[in-house]
Amino acid sequence: MRTARVDLADCSALVTGASSGIGQALVAELVSRGCGRVIAVARRAARLQDLVDQHGPAVVPWPADLENGADIKSLIEQHPKVDLLIHNAGFGWSGPFVAQASEDPERLLRMVDLNCRAVVALTAAYTPGMAARGRGWVLNVGSVAGMKPAPTMVAYGATKAFVHSFSDALGIELHKDGVRVCTLAPGPVDTEFFFVSHPGREERPISLVFRKPATVAAESLDALFAARSFLIPGTLIRLGARSAAALPMPLFRRLARLATGPMDTWLGAAGQD
Repeated sequence: MRTARVDLADCSALVTGASSGIGQALVAELVSRGCGRVIAVARRAARLQDLVDQHGPAVVPWPADLENGADIKSLIEQHPKVDLLIHNAGFGWSGPFVAQASEDPERLLRMVDLNCRAVVALTAAYTPGMAARGRGWVLNVGSVAGMKPAPTMVAYGATKAFVHSFSDALGIELHKDGVRVCTLAPGPVDTEFFFVSHPGREERPISLVFRKPATVAAESLDALFAARSFLIPGTLIRLGARSAAALPMPLFRRLARLATGPMDTWLGAAGQD
C-alpha cells in the first residue's frame, strides 16, 4: 500500500550504487516522485549518463569509487548538502572464508570498505546538516544475510549485520531531530548481485521469489517516508527471514551446518547492486 507522498521538490538526494539494480530503480523512483535533485553515484560513468538521458536534468551523475577515500572526500566536498541519503553500493562474495582469504584477502577488505566504511563516512558527512535543519532521511541497504550469521558469505553477512546495527542505533538517536532512518533488507532481487558474488557462475537459480528492483525501490521509499525502521520486501521472503532470525543460535548453528550448500545459493542471491 502506498504511503502519502512527501513533497521532494526542494530535496537533494544522493544514491550510491546507482548504475544498476536497486540503485538504478531508486533513482528512477525518486525522479518520478518529483525529487528536485538526485545525485547518482557509481563507478560506471556511461551507465550514469544513461540515467540522465532517461530521466533528465534532475539526475546529477557522479562517477566515484567509494572504496577509495579520496573519491568519498571529493564527493562530499562537491555536494555538501543532502536531504535524503541512500547507501545502496555494496558487493558480496560467496564461498568458504578460508578459500577467499587464500585467494584474494584484499577483496575481503575492499568489501568491508565499501559496505561499511563508506556508509559511515557519508552518514557522518550528511546527517549533522539534516539534524540541524530538522528534516532528513537515510535509507541503508542491508540484507537478509545480515540477520543471522551467514556461512559461505561470512564477511558479507557480517558487513550487513553492521549496517543493520548502525542503522537501528542511528535511527534512535536522530528521531528527536526529525531525521528518519530505515534499513532495507532484501532477499533475492533480479539484479547483477548473484553473478558478482559468485565469480564464474553463468546462471543463477530460477526462483519465483526474486523481486523486481522497481518494486523494491518503491516499497523502500514508502517505508522510509512512513517512518518505518526496517523493511524486508516480499511476504514469503519476510516470513522466511524472520523465522530464521527467531531461531535460537544453538539450533541455527546445527541447521546451518546441514544446509551450507543450499544456504550458499540462497544468500548468494540476497543482496543489493
